Amino acid sequence: MKRSLLFMLSLLGLFFLIAILALLRIACDINNRADEQSKTLLQKALQNQQTTLKGHARDYAAWGESYTHLHKTLDTDWAWQKQNLGASLFDDFNYEGIFVIGPQGDTRYSVIEGKRANLTLAQWSGNQPLAALNAALAKNPQEPVSLALSINGQPALLAAAWITTGDDEDVQPVPGPPSMLMFIDQLGPQELRELGEEYGIRDLHVQTAASRQADYRQVALPLALHNASVVLEWRSENPGRSLLLVMLPLMVFISLLTALLAAWLMRSALNKARLNDENHFLLEQSRQALAASERRFRDVVEATTDWIWETDDQLRFTWLSERFPVITGHRIDAWLGRPITQFIECEQIALGDWLLQPGQTAHRGLTHCRYFSAQGHQRYCNLVAKPTTTPEGALSYRGTATDVTLEVEAQERVQYLSHHDELTGLPNRVRMKEFLEGKLRSMPTREHPLAMISLDLDKFKPVNDLFGHGAGDEVLHQISERLRACLRDVDLVARQGGDEFI
Repeated sequence: MKRSLLFMLSLLGLFFLIAILALLRIACDINNRADEQSKTLLQKALQNQQTTLKGHARDYAAWGESYTHLHKTLDTDWAWQKQNLGASLFDDFNYEGIFVIGPQGDTRYSVIEGKRANLTLAQWSGNQPLAALNAALAKNPQEPVSLALSINGQPALLAAAWITTGDDEDVQPVPGPPSMLMFIDQLGPQELRELGEEYGIRDLHVQTAASRQADYRQVALPLALHNASVVLEWRSENPGRSLLLVMLPLMVFISLLTALLAAWLMRSALNKARLNDENHFLLEQSRQALAASERRFRDVVEATTDWIWETDDQLRFTWLSERFPVITGHRIDAWLGRPITQFIECEQIALGDWLLQPGQTAHRGLTHCRYFSAQGHQRYCNLVAKPTTTPEGALSYRGTATDVTLEVEAQERVQYLSHHDELTGLPNRVRMKEFLEGKLRSMPTREHPLAMISLDLDKFKPVNDLFGHGAGDEVLHQISERLRACLRDVDLVARQGGDEFI
């Protein structure tokens, strides 16, 4: 009997060890997936920042006024005093460096951090990327180019474009090579933090020797810049930690309780004379351990970011954890006895049908379910559910709800910015291309034709010159709203850039 009990105890120990290792592996995988997702979001944010910078460089460079006052002659009164290329770019867009490079490579005009300066790009930043920029612009002179630099240990985005007459037919070009316009956005510590927080990334910064010693989990993303390499770091969401805080103590407790029960059986078989005393002692110890474990379990449950629920066989709430009012704003007593299907909705499948599916005994998950907070805000959560049986033999359900509103909103924001113009909210070139390809695949006919209209605002540049770019942006907003009002449900209007619409 002793050998058999020892063998069974070894098997149980091996089972619990494998279960704990599997739990650690699952938590590690969850953390890794969350970290990879945050890396993807950060890369998308940097790409969007670079696209915006190139768009501004294109708008200012392909402008007849810029060609007249910056290339033909250098008119600092037009550029600085009238704020056409002055401090407003630093105040509005936080562009730390603005440079006009002459055809011979000389710096004709520069603004550093919103102030006039007589510095070259090399003197200010320690970099001289003119050769790379000239080579890139030579491949496609009509489009701006961009590259990433390291300035004083911080990453910076640079966009450059040839200064041309654009679509201004009143300005006559002069022979010879053009001048170059550069915009530089240096991503300092504060701007990096704000950029990360916009996409749900906390404490984004450049890695240093001190930051590597942080006592919390960090995510690192190496960036290969034009003149150096930097590593961006930020605080990991660490979702696996919540799983470990709940499950690991429970598994350790179960393994310890199993060991105690096995020891009790061995001792009772060897010494039945002390059975009553030992039973009383072990039951008391088990009661105390169980009470302590329940207190620890409740403390751990209420400290997590999830809220836990239980329902009866009619899917009516029978218990809600204390985290429910903290996360949702609703009172617990207001929802006890009410169906869970009135509180949570899912697009993939009806929640009631999903919970009541026959033959399901294991934990199941359902992502991106909707509910409304007490303030009427729509929020999202991931559900995990498992059918159970009460001591009376009745069927019930219990599970957890993890609030993922910030994650869903960040994904929707990234998706929106990738298909819409940031200034007017109209579809951008990417969305227009998808729309046009779909319409062309449907093979337009004489009875159902496809019309494409290109609109360009006349005399839009004087609006910016006389009233500033704020007034120009308001004009673009008004034009966008009027164009939207002209459309049917099957039509599309997109902003091509500047004052051009399709």
